[in-house]
This record gives sequence, structure tokens and C-alpha cells, in this order.
Amino acid sequence: MANPTALPLTMKAQLLKAYNQPYEYCDIPLPSMEEPHDVLIKVEAASYCHTDAVLAADKMAPNPPSFPHIGCHEFAGTVVALANPAVSLRVGDRVGVGGRSFRPCTTCFECMSGPSAANPDADSPNGIPYVV
Repeated sequence: MANPTALPLTMKAQLLKAYNQPYEYCDIPLPSMEEPHDVLIKVEAASYCHTDAVLAADKMAPNPPSFPHIGCHEFAGTVVALANPAVSLRVGDRVGVGGRSFRPCTTCFECMSGPSAANPDADSPNGIPYVV
């Protein structure tokens, strides 16, 4: 991992602690980088989308979250650490992360139907790579 001593111990996150409650802006521990494909991104822009609202209203069956749940699955930022320096990304790269950023299944229709954030060969707007 690149220069881990320069990273803070905590980060900000929007947490949903229970259904039908507002998300709370909290300090949480910085995640550990346990898997060889893990990338730590300093988020610089994030959206609150329809998925976040549906999930908060307990309408996301059959896959309810565990609580607390970190909101937002579409964001952009800068790579600050890599678990494996051999990947194509580098610390300092700007990246955009689409809706299927967290270990996509690779077998559903969306993952199999062509260019998307779930596809490592996806086209990227403005030359900013997707992280999948």
C-alpha cells in the first residue's frame, strides 16, 4: 500500500442506522485494505440517488442492508492507496465509480450486457477511469 502513514485514521460517511430515519454524517474508521484488488479513494463528489431513498424506506427487498449502512454507491475522487501496486491505477489517479462499484456479480444481465461501470473495458466519460 502506498504511504499508509500519511492517511488519516477516520473518514466521513453518510450512515443509515435504521429504516425510515435520515442518514447521519459521521466519522468512521478508515477501511482496511484486505483484498489484493482494494483501492482507497478520497471521495470528492457523491450523489444521493433513488437507490439510497428506496433503501432507507425499507423497500430494497430481497436484499436489506446491515446497519449501520454507508450511503451512496456512485461517486468520484482520487486514488490515495492501493492494496496491490501492480494494478493499472496509481495513487493520484482521478476515478469515477458507477453504481456497481462494490465487487459486481459479473453474472446478472447488467454485468453481462456490455459497457458499464461493472465492465473493466467500459468507456469512461472525460477520460476518468471507472473503478470496478
